[in-house]
Amino acid sequence: MLELVDRMPDSVRIVAVTRHDPPWPLHRMRVESVLSEVRVDEIRFGVHEAAALLADASVTVGPDDVERLVERTGGWAAGLRLAAIGLASAADPHAYATEFSGRDGYVADYLMREVFLGAPLQWRYFLTRVCVADEVCPELAAALGGGEDSGERLAELAGLNMFVHESANAPGWYRLHPLLLDLLRSRITDRRDLATSHRVAAHWFREQGMPRRALEHAIEANEWEAASELVGTHIIAWAMARPPDWLSATLSRVPRDAVLTHPGLAIGVATAEAMTGRTADLDELAAAAHGRVCRLEGRRRRRYEFLLELVELGLRPWIDDPAGLRARCDRLHRNPEALATSGLADWDVIRTALVGNLGACELWSGDRVAGRADLADVLRYEGGPRILLPVLNARANLALLEWQDGDLSAAETHARRAVADADELGSPLAVQAGAAHLALAGIALDRDDLDDAATWLDSASASVHSPHATVVLVVLQARLMMARRAVAEALRFADEALRAASVPGVPDSLVTVAIGTHAVLSRNRHRRRVGIRFAGDADSIRGMVAECLDVAANSGGGSSRDQRLRALDRALGIAAGHRLRRPFLERGVHLRELLSDRVAGGTEHSGFALDLLNRIPVRTGGLVDEAGRLVPRLSAREMDVLRHLLGATTTAEIADRLFISVNTVKTHQRAIYQKLGARPS
Repeated sequence: MLELVDRMPDSVRIVAVTRHDPPWPLHRMRVESVLSEVRVDEIRFGVHEAAALLADASVTVGPDDVERLVERTGGWAAGLRLAAIGLASAADPHAYATEFSGRDGYVADYLMREVFLGAPLQWRYFLTRVCVADEVCPELAAALGGGEDSGERLAELAGLNMFVHESANAPGWYRLHPLLLDLLRSRITDRRDLATSHRVAAHWFREQGMPRRALEHAIEANEWEAASELVGTHIIAWAMARPPDWLSATLSRVPRDAVLTHPGLAIGVATAEAMTGRTADLDELAAAAHGRVCRLEGRRRRRYEFLLELVELGLRPWIDDPAGLRARCDRLHRNPEALATSGLADWDVIRTALVGNLGACELWSGDRVAGRADLADVLRYEGGPRILLPVLNARANLALLEWQDGDLSAAETHARRAVADADELGSPLAVQAGAAHLALAGIALDRDDLDDAATWLDSASASVHSPHATVVLVVLQARLMMARRAVAEALRFADEALRAASVPGVPDSLVTVAIGTHAVLSRNRHRRRVGIRFAGDADSIRGMVAECLDVAANSGGGSSRDQRLRALDRALGIAAGHRLRRPFLERGVHLRELLSDRVAGGTEHSGFALDLLNRIPVRTGGLVDEAGRLVPRLSAREMDVLRHLLGATTTAEIADRLFISVNTVKTHQRAIYQKLGARPS
């Protein structure tokens, strides 16, 4: 065949289909451009191809199930076909797709007959020895009992496409197909032999400086002391660089009694809980760890005591005041000797995490200058993947600070980057991203993009857990309802803001905001500003705009019309680049005439002024109901709809009479109910 390939004329094409590379000089044929190859990656099914295959087999499953099947089969066409056969007869297709593995009857039968039993006996033994690890290299395979020739055997199996593939990102490492791994692991019946293999793998990975893989094998081997020491040494590095849910999922496989009797495991579970805002079990975990740590001595004891203090710091944002947390962060991060002698891995970057927490505490407790400096300091380390979570947390809090100051452009840049980082981590609603969601909601509200504000507030509701951040969340919800003229809903959120602000430790500045928001709404009149304002921010963008608009809107004060116009021009100049509209809209009735003059006369920012003018209703103000609550005035079209609703007219009849669509009628109807604080009967 090789002679035929060498001597064939240019007009002849040979198509060869084989499971493994033929004994031809492929390297020379590639150089001479006489070879075109179609390899596994090209014929592997993607999600769309897999969905089409399942549809052709009359199998209906959801997109998530299709992705799961593609992941489990590695895009292997025969595997997908076997999955389709099983799905067709499954009583619950979703459950079948979720549990699909190489132990499934159809797949197991195929792999056993076509792959495993067809291999030489020594290969079968080799695969059974190395299958305890998801990935193996020659040295690990030899340690697991694969023999001195493990490297040659792995390369040979990969070359023969025996469901063994060399990793493209890590040359020298090989991965067995997921379905083949399932089958091989199901054939190991000696539990002691399996535990021994996992113990060997845990020791090997630890010696090679791969603690995360070592932990997974230690847990499989029920080696709780080894797992505890691994967690106690590397917990901070893992917490900084990996998604919070990874740690929770990994340690969830450890029995509860093992967690409570090994301090490293208790600290690890407590860290995972604190990072995700779950606090119910933290006291029990901390007490269990303290009870064991007091029996230890030397460096190990110092390490665990330091970790316990960090766990308490992780807990305090949910139950304590930012000022108290700030003092402890400041003390810890200024003690590099304690960090260096603790025995913790990556102790040098722990200081960065502490600085980030310190900056957040300074922000919430009102020291905005120090907070900005410390948060910006953390971002200088963003090139290091080891501290992704602290950088995410710092960026999110810096976004919130910039929004509070009114620098919406900088705030949006930081917030969207933080959200992207959380998505990259696989935890879009991580508590570390909560401040970014609040910032984006505030930005959208300031720009009068109310639908976007509602979307980000929904995200913030799922990612915000601390009492002080909850106050900001609820106040923003109240402001959104006021912007939508939904007064009854705004009052409900204002009541909720008071309750949130009553939690011990909430900073005085936020308590003032909550009380002021509630007072404004309950007094039945619009306040000029309902927002998050901190002492000492008069020089910020928001503060300067507010100061200028106070002068511009004060028609009955001591300022002349020229002074008011100049103040308006300065406010427009400061706010236009950030599209900061809310301060103007909250003073709309007092600024309409001046804005009209500026639009008519033409100014540098007349486009922004015209945009504001178009957003300010011609008729502002409202009514007061019999309960003393503010009721916004209905528009002319809403009044038309309301008159018809008072009769026995159907939605379709109203649409026909007013020459509008049924959906438009329903939109007006919802707005009427919101403004009147009523519910449909």
